[in-house]
Amino acid sequence: MTSDTLTALGSVVVQTVLFLTTLVFVKGGKLDRMLTVSLSNLIIVAKVGCVFGGICVLPCRFQTNGDKIIQWVKNNGKNVQVHSYYDDQDQLGHQDPLYEGRTSLFHDQISGGNASLGLARVNLQDQGRYQCYASTTHFNQETFVTLTILVLIRYHVVAAPVTKVDIVLGNNTVTCQSRGIYPIPQLTWSVSPRPATVLQNTTEVHEDDQGLYDISGFLRTVYSDTESTYSCSVHNEHDARKATIHLLHFRRKMLKC
Repeated sequence: MTSDTLTALGSVVVQTVLFLTTLVFVKGGKLDRMLTVSLSNLIIVAKVGCVFGGICVLPCRFQTNGDKIIQWVKNNGKNVQVHSYYDDQDQLGHQDPLYEGRTSLFHDQISGGNASLGLARVNLQDQGRYQCYASTTHFNQETFVTLTILVLIRYHVVAAPVTKVDIVLGNNTVTCQSRGIYPIPQLTWSVSPRPATVLQNTTEVHEDDQGLYDISGFLRTVYSDTESTYSCSVHNEHDARKATIHLLHFRRKMLKC
């Protein structure tokens, strides 16, 4: 990856805060020495928002001095290996398969202290906290980057909305389904008039290979001499849709809202 890639990433917003704790002991000529020790260990925290399916740059810079070691890992409880560089070349023998063929460094800028990671074909599984460890002969630095994935729809950065809810009756069970949603949705039922017995219902949520969610709800019906209305609502923090079915002696008509 070259520096030209950065020009195409105008939609990426980076906020960086530098946290530095310096211990200074003023005693004779020790002041300069203690400052050198404290400045050789830096911790940087950054936040990055990247568009789903695009190219993302996770920032990391360091002070160059001698041999260079760059290690990128994802902190998800087990430190997933994302990208390694030492002996003046990429070392990908232990790279997690999730990142295979999708990571790169700016090799022409490493000598100038740029250890930023390029991540291609970004998906929702890439969300989370990453750690960049950059080490040289006299300098160690850790950069922690929190990556948030944004879904791009109709040229606006939004979530994947609830576009359709299907409701059907079969085998005395009302089934409600909706697909391709993000963030993760919820499903709720309402029945009118309220039945005398508690209805059994289950909900299943599945994530597809693009990181979007499919949700299904199943509600066991109760036979009644009066007309009953079953409504299913699928919603998340951005959107909501509802479907309704009217039942009378299992002769039914469907009304979708």
